[in-house]
Amino acid sequence: MKSIKLLPAALVSAVLLAGLTTQASAMVTERLPMLSAGESPSRVIGGDDHYRINVQDTTRLSIRSHVWSGDSPSVVRLSGRLLDANGQVVAEGRRVNGQFALDHSVAPGEYTLEMKGRQSGGRKETSNRYYLDTRMN
Repeated sequence: MKSIKLLPAALVSAVLLAGLTTQASAMVTERLPMLSAGESPSRVIGGDDHYRINVQDTTRLSIRSHVWSGDSPSVVRLSGRLLDANGQVVAEGRRVNGQFALDHSVAPGEYTLEMKGRQSGGRKETSNRYYLDTRMN
């Protein structure tokens, strides 16, 4: 008899937890920097960065990275992927001489761009930065 009473309580708890998780995920996404047409603020290379992209109409999204570095761009490895609102991968960027490039048509909606930046070699330069040039046609 106790298991019958526990099941509804467990089910209610699971539903509430799922709702809170979805709400927390949406709040985290809202705090991401917005990536819009033009140049983004620069970021330090090393680690993961996330950007929010809001698309109003079907759009050809073109994103290119540019490195501000005392080193050759070939020392830097930037990669990224575009995710839809459900976290599904929509497109993977390609690397061009260590730089990141993405060209993809997208439908209206909210997207997240996940960027990963690494430097080859033994030293880590905190002054090495990148920015993104975004075009939406």
